[in-house]
Amino acid sequence: MSFAEKIKKLRTSAQESQAANKIIDMLKALDSNNDANTAYRWIWELIQNAKDVPNSSGKVDIEINFDENKKTLEFKHNGRLFSTKNIIFLIEQVSTKERDKIEQKEEKTTGKFGTGFLTTHLLSKKVAVSGYIQDEDDPISKFSINLDRTSGLQREIIASIENSCNQLESNSISLKESVDENGFNTCFTYELDSYGITVAKEGINNLIISAPFVFAFVPEINSIRINAEKYTQKIERRIEPSIKLENSRVISTSITTNGRKENRYIALLQNSEGSVEIAIEVEHKQGENWLCVINEKLPKLYCDFPLLGTNDFAFPVVINCRSFNPTEPRNGIFLTTKEDKEDSDDVKANKKYVLLAINLYKKFLDYFVREQYKGIYNIVKISSQPAKDWISAEWIEENVISELKEYISKIPLVNSVNGEYCSLMDEDGRACLIMPTNQNEKARILLWKLVAKIYPIVLPKQEEYDEWYNSLWEECHNFKIEDLIDVVDEIGDLDSLRQYVGKDWIFWLKDFYNLIYNRDYGVTQIALNKQIIPNQNGEFCTLENLYINEGIEKEYYNIAEIVGIDLKSQMVDSNVARLNFIFQQCEKYDFDALCHDFKRRLRDCNADDRCNFFRHIMRLGETSDYAEFIELMKVFYDYDWSTIHVRNIPEELSNEALEFWIERTIEEISDLKSLERLSKHFGCDNSEYAISWLNKFFISLNKLNKLSLINNHEVCPTQNGNFRCVSELYLDSGEIAEETKDVLRLIGRDVREELINKKINLKSPRQRRRTNEEIATPLINYIKINQKNLGSNAEEKAIFQNFYRYLRENERDETIKKVFEMLYSNLHWFYNDEDIAANMQKVEEYDSVLSKYGVKDIQQLDNILSKSKATDETKIEITSELLAQWGITSEEELNKALQNNLLGENFIYTPTSDKDKFNYVQSILQRSKDNIMRYLGSLEEYDVSEPIDIAKTVFLIKKNDEEIYVIPRPSDYNQVVIYYNSELDVLDYEKDCELWVENGVDAPIKLTFGKILKLTGVNKIPLKGINKR
Repeated sequence: MSFAEKIKKLRTSAQESQAANKIIDMLKALDSNNDANTAYRWIWELIQNAKDVPNSSGKVDIEINFDENKKTLEFKHNGRLFSTKNIIFLIEQVSTKERDKIEQKEEKTTGKFGTGFLTTHLLSKKVAVSGYIQDEDDPISKFSINLDRTSGLQREIIASIENSCNQLESNSISLKESVDENGFNTCFTYELDSYGITVAKEGINNLIISAPFVFAFVPEINSIRINAEKYTQKIERRIEPSIKLENSRVISTSITTNGRKENRYIALLQNSEGSVEIAIEVEHKQGENWLCVINEKLPKLYCDFPLLGTNDFAFPVVINCRSFNPTEPRNGIFLTTKEDKEDSDDVKANKKYVLLAINLYKKFLDYFVREQYKGIYNIVKISSQPAKDWISAEWIEENVISELKEYISKIPLVNSVNGEYCSLMDEDGRACLIMPTNQNEKARILLWKLVAKIYPIVLPKQEEYDEWYNSLWEECHNFKIEDLIDVVDEIGDLDSLRQYVGKDWIFWLKDFYNLIYNRDYGVTQIALNKQIIPNQNGEFCTLENLYINEGIEKEYYNIAEIVGIDLKSQMVDSNVARLNFIFQQCEKYDFDALCHDFKRRLRDCNADDRCNFFRHIMRLGETSDYAEFIELMKVFYDYDWSTIHVRNIPEELSNEALEFWIERTIEEISDLKSLERLSKHFGCDNSEYAISWLNKFFISLNKLNKLSLINNHEVCPTQNGNFRCVSELYLDSGEIAEETKDVLRLIGRDVREELINKKINLKSPRQRRRTNEEIATPLINYIKINQKNLGSNAEEKAIFQNFYRYLRENERDETIKKVFEMLYSNLHWFYNDEDIAANMQKVEEYDSVLSKYGVKDIQQLDNILSKSKATDETKIEITSELLAQWGITSEEELNKALQNNLLGENFIYTPTSDKDKFNYVQSILQRSKDNIMRYLGSLEEYDVSEPIDIAKTVFLIKKNDEEIYVIPRPSDYNQVVIYYNSELDVLDYEKDCELWVENGVDAPIKLTFGKILKLTGVNKIPLKGINKR
């Protein structure tokens, strides 16, 4: 049969119509359903067709030439030559099933130019096919044809088919010579438009993703070479490394791009029958075996070649099965389940192969774990199965996903922070691994950092955390920010937290608060209701129950505790308070707020707490107004009154505290009732200290304007020493003599109980005074009634006798005589007959003694007795030191002083011609004068240019242009005696006078009146006779 006859036999008009319609329908479907996966399919269809026709070596080499400028793509291979049948099927697009009907005995192959070839028309609807034809027993013919699928009309497609067949017939040239089977004898050339160029690039780029796996699954493919304008890439099979696992092997693929070589290794594990295998890419680096990251675009299902669009199939690694029954677009395998209907044979077969793959996966996973491969996380990613028309998501979930998760969860896969491996779940299904989770990557990393300090045993180590997080399914993402908040809330205090996070706890908390108070992370509101902020006791509290200490000094904390305010429990820990976000979030608590709380809590305090509180308030600061009062309190109370040094002092509370302690002290003084008991309170035997203390107390109250607080309390001592209200007492005018007071006490009118104690420096209200006139009448009446019978005993009689003597001694005082005129007229009322007789006898005896010794009167007797007494006293020798103190510079002055008894009779002086003592005194007196005058001359207000000598130690100078007297004296022996009358006279003048002293070493000192009083201790100056100068 001739070649032409063969062609005619194979073609029929029915075939033409069928072929045309199929081509049109499939191209329309291709255009309407075109997606990213479809765009990749062209390259795999061409490679698959080449794989189906290996040469005599059983291999095939492929070359792809892409010229973007010329807008062409060539696909070449050195596989078996075409048969005439192959060309006709290619032209007419007869499917595999239809071919099987035509030739049932033909071996099933992956492609054979079936309907899948039409997807290559995404590159171009025009394809030039060239190569060689060789049928059995026929010579080899060279041919070239064009396939034109640009039209959508049947007649034009039929015409195109016929035209291609005519080209095949007319262009075929028989060859006499043989063809080199290693040459690229088959070529498909596509004319590209802009879209075709895009599809070409996407297909070539996709090739490199799956090529290592295809080389592993399809041994017939020996190499693929890609030539483009900017790069050349060659993919070829290499030597297979060994692996220590039954039914497993590793296929090495070399990828050389522009001279740079990269080896890719695919580990395969088959079932014993060899029907199913799984594949995982591995590598060896840095001395360790690693499982590689699975490209998210890598298809998970292969029927030798990738089923494009299965990259999201819910299986962690690649499954290859030549017996898979794929969908016609080759984008999946039938895994559907229909209700109330049995699965088809294709579905049953596919499900069986997938379940076999699960067992292979378990075996492979165990091996990799056992052999300590790194990157286990790269082969455990199981995502939810997206909905697809070829798959039952429910079946996948129940039979694949659940089974895989259950197995993965029980194996110790995860290397934790402390270096131990742990599983995801225990045998009871409880989580063994903590996987911090958050949609925000930054938040997630920070959460891991925080959790690592608390749960290092069950947390993935940091360098693997992201990988495990991205690989494990959603249920494993089990630790949210909210969970950490709960953990901190349960920890409860800083001490417990430090046991987890150590000495860097403040930095841990800083990161923690940065995390929870970042509003982008969505947990701020939850955190507000949790006890996660430490107070100054270290206890965790809610933010709303804490304050930032705004300047309250630590000294106030103890004071606050007295009234039941635990500032430490209310204040944010001082270290935490410095964190900016806490400072911004938390309410401030300042000194005014503290004072307000003090006042509020004081209302409910018991007496002891109020006392303690106000004592601490009194101790605050170093207020001079209170210092004197506090010194008195230190003596009266056995409490700690030491100063508490603070910057802020609550003025209002301080005044309240002052009044409290004044009133309390007044009450306690009143309770003591008398000076005697007050003295015992101070531990003294006499009342002098108690009186001194009371005077200071009253003076202090007066300075503080609080003296009125004593008005209604019995704290003022009477002249009997009993305490009474000052408002009930009178000042002692000085008129009522002590002798009179004694008599008044005897007759039942104890006037001392009405008078303020003379030693108390306190005035009575309205300056009330008791006078003789007010008490004279009852006293006179009593004596008149009881005349000649005064006093029932010796003591009482003595009191009346003293009063009698008082009257006699003051009979020249007209005031007293007027008040007691009746008594003066009746002095005999004080004596009875026995007293008169006894006194007369004493007078006679007295006169007899005076006469016997020739003494004129009582005065002379007194002088004699005084001199006699002096001779018995210790004599004091007059020294240079004493002379200097007195200012005596000559023997004449000394004798004069001795004669006038100015120095006292206990001094003795032995006259001598040695004038050293007087010379010495004169020298230091002169020194004092010179030094003092020189010093005064240095002061601006003094003029000593023309001093006038008034006396030996008195000089007249000017001060501020006014004349004043100056008395200069040496102070070498720490004492100055005013001896000269001239000195006393000057001091008594109305003209200003100044007394200056110096010791020859230090600067001169002016003795003011105040200094004199302090140095001498004089606190009382008698004024009697002040007007009789």
